[in-house]
Amino acid sequence: TLGGTMVRILSVILLVVLSAICSAGGETPELWVGKVVFSQYRDATNKLGESEVTIEWLVRRYTPLEILVIEQVSKDMEPIKVRDDGEEFFVVTLRTQDMDKELIERIVEEGNSLNSVAILEGTAKFEGVINNVSATYVFGSGGGGVYPGIDLVLQ
Repeated sequence: TLGGTMVRILSVILLVVLSAICSAGGETPELWVGKVVFSQYRDATNKLGESEVTIEWLVRRYTPLEILVIEQVSKDMEPIKVRDDGEEFFVVTLRTQDMDKELIERIVEEGNSLNSVAILEGTAKFEGVINNVSATYVFGSGGGGVYPGIDLVLQ
């Protein structure tokens, strides 16, 4: 019947539209972190030790940029580094699959109290403050170039 034919046609159109929407959503560039290695860390109470707050903060902070996995893999790291001026800091490295300048700029914009930014050949390195701890962030491109590991390192 004509009504049955129309229902079938509309069903096919709806299926095509839905599949197009789903496939378009799958093309979003992923930002992911594989490993997290902690050094000693001073938390808000100034207690020296590991801090899962940092992991949780990163997940909350960068979920819109699709960090998928964060895993603590080791506790055998160097203690907090100290600058010449006596300020403590960490070095943070993030690796991504599809890093581009626009994505780096979005991350930089979301950072706290950034002091300096340098973008060179797909790698962004900047100093800033995370959880009230001064840090140097290094964002490497996902091609295995400068930073071959899949990790976020606080050291």
